[in-house]
Amino acid sequence: MIKFKCPYCSETRLECVMNGIHTCEVTGIKEHEDFNYGEYSSNADVEKWQCLECGYVLMDENDRDVIITNSEVIEWCKIHSSDEYYKK
Repeated sequence: MIKFKCPYCSETRLECVMNGIHTCEVTGIKEHEDFNYGEYSSNADVEKWQCLECGYVLMDENDRDVIITNSEVIEWCKIHSSDEYYKK
């Protein structure tokens, strides 16, 4: 399993931020604005990948472009999330 580790705060939870249309079925409505949701559908593009804790955005090796593809995230994690990277 490839793991994510934020180089800024060391958090291990990664968030995919998307733009576009997202829909889901509401299967029930309870008191106090509590909703139950069914299946989720998305017609959206990835805007960025970021640390869920601090918002650190994954950038390419030149720190010029935001990473948006799954393969770029995998490569970024292999380089930046290893223990060897943090020993530098």
